[in-house]
Amino acid sequence: MNVSINNGTNQPSFRLFQESSTLKSIRIFSFACIFVIGFLGNLLTMIAARRRRLQNVTNMFIANLGLADFTVSVVNIPLNIGQASLGYWPYGFTMCKVAPYLQGTTVCASIGMLVAIATERFLVIVRPIKYKLTSRHAHAIVGVIWIFSFIVPVPVLVFSQLVTANVEGKAYSGCVEIWPVRSLQTAYQMFLFLALFLWPMLTISVMYVLMEKALRSAEWLKRGNYRCSNQQKILQYNIFLSRVRVSQGFGGTREQRENIVGNKGT
Repeated sequence: MNVSINNGTNQPSFRLFQESSTLKSIRIFSFACIFVIGFLGNLLTMIAARRRRLQNVTNMFIANLGLADFTVSVVNIPLNIGQASLGYWPYGFTMCKVAPYLQGTTVCASIGMLVAIATERFLVIVRPIKYKLTSRHAHAIVGVIWIFSFIVPVPVLVFSQLVTANVEGKAYSGCVEIWPVRSLQTAYQMFLFLALFLWPMLTISVMYVLMEKALRSAEWLKRGNYRCSNQQKILQYNIFLSRVRVSQGFGGTREQRENIVGNKGT
């Protein structure tokens, strides 16, 4: 069964559709694979981030990203498997409210953490002297992202409704959003498109383009074989530091720092 909203009356309408057993099996198998990979991958990410030598600003963002994706794997994917298998919403009124809200919250948090990770990498590589994120800053940013993530999907929590109808002599339930005014739903969807897709995509793209230019500049300085200023040396070190953090999760040894930065005046 498929539940949709009639654009003219803003009321739910019901229609039955037949799905072959092959397509249903493929759908369930795909959801199951996503669940296992998401569950194990994000769980291991969160466990690894708790290790003392891996506790830095970048990994703090990655751990919270893993938490958001882990919630999707544990809550939303099993519900989707059941709904896809049965063809209707079997979980009742409370889950009709909670499940879409949690899905919206975790999506917002995931996007926010991706922007935070890109911003932190951008500051390390492109603005290593002027800006530096500390653990205190990172905790504040994570808190703001989660607060924002809990607020944005509140309309979904309010307007999600469980609707029931008799189709061909049987009672079916569906979980849909029923807004009092169609224009409000359109405005909210436009806000979601701008805040959760367009702005993050443009922001992350611009920052990675600038990082790529900085990396190319550092490679050119390395090949130039001439004496660099202290600022240029610090830029080279921060580029190295970002690579080490991404691949190994730590900030480099004293010998590595000395080899890159060098002594003043050399």
